[in-house]
Amino acid sequence: MAIRHRKPNRLPQWRYNSSRAYFVTINIHDGGPHLFGEVVNGRMVLNKYGEIVEWQWRWLGQQYGNWLSLDAFVVMPNHIHGIIKINNDRRFVGTTPVPMVGTTLGLSLQKTQRRLPSRSLSKAICAFKTTSSKYIHQSGGADFQWQRSFHDRIVRDEHELHVIRRYIANNPRHWADNPNHR
Repeated sequence: MAIRHRKPNRLPQWRYNSSRAYFVTINIHDGGPHLFGEVVNGRMVLNKYGEIVEWQWRWLGQQYGNWLSLDAFVVMPNHIHGIIKINNDRRFVGTTPVPMVGTTLGLSLQKTQRRLPSRSLSKAICAFKTTSSKYIHQSGGADFQWQRSFHDRIVRDEHELHVIRRYIANNPRHWADNPNHR
């Protein structure tokens, strides 16, 4: 029996804990049923499962706000698009972020300063998928599954960020135009 090799989803040699904006898409397993609601007149109308997904996406930003922030996002009938900005380039004195400036010697002499563990995009998505799945299962969606992994794009510059934000905002309006509904 031949072993099936999957194409790697991540960009080789890229550190996904690098401080950057990332455009992510997370799908329901096999494109799944339209479990999160429906698009009506170009607007997404969330059902209870869609509300859970939206709530857990916002929770992600609150839970990990010390190293990530959320930008534009939309929950669609069978997937979610969102922009996550990771910022691991901070040090903290207590709970106050302090920019990393100064010499290595000077930074090492500050006893109250600590470096937070570097966090990654994959860890954030894992937390989101785990918690949202748990609450969907508890709400009656016992067979719910996210697709393995997720799609991502490293946002290169401000222009690209603007284009992606517009794509996310317009996604419900273009839902009916896409035969694959993605």
